[in-house]
Amino acid sequence: MKIQFHDNTAHECEIECPPLTDELREVLREFIAYSDDAHRTRFARELKTYKISLHITNSGIVKNNGVVPDEEALSTFLHKYRPIILKSEPTEYCNVCTLLVRHISSPDFNRAIKSWKTEYSGKNLKNLCRMEQGDYLLTSQLFLENYLNAFEYHRDRQLHRKMEKISATLEPDAMRALVTLLMIIKFSAVSRLRQLVKSILKASKS
Repeated sequence: MKIQFHDNTAHECEIECPPLTDELREVLREFIAYSDDAHRTRFARELKTYKISLHITNSGIVKNNGVVPDEEALSTFLHKYRPIILKSEPTEYCNVCTLLVRHISSPDFNRAIKSWKTEYSGKNLKNLCRMEQGDYLLTSQLFLENYLNAFEYHRDRQLHRKMEKISATLEPDAMRALVTLLMIIKFSAVSRLRQLVKSILKASKS
């Protein structure tokens, strides 16, 4: 079956996708179910209203002068995204990307997926926006993972103590702003993959 998608340069590509195995089809369906669920949250609906404006004061406190989601909206969204973020989950973003690359033999497709995975990882953000507290990079995937494991997903005590020390230098809105910024990047990459997977599943029914 032939699938059309837009690569990382917004160029429309056509690829040949072999018939899906039952196992792959199930993972793709679950990925869509989880991502659709997350896209229906208040965080996702209000995404365009958020504005991140971070700066460090002379006293070393990070402040946000923009508009961020409240705690409930952010926490609900993060928990809906858990099966897509956690590396141990079969529907984790990079795992789904890897399964598709193995299934579809196409240089254009491989390049696009590689670019999407780079975007999802937040690596590009380091070149655009760097915010550090001492030797700790706040605008990083590590910061997000530590935050999730300390406060949302695993409640890791050691990480919780570490993040509490860091949060002492962040106003509450600034902490949510950083997490929101990193999640918006992931949301963009997931949305792109979501549309591709929906196209593949739709074509597989034809």
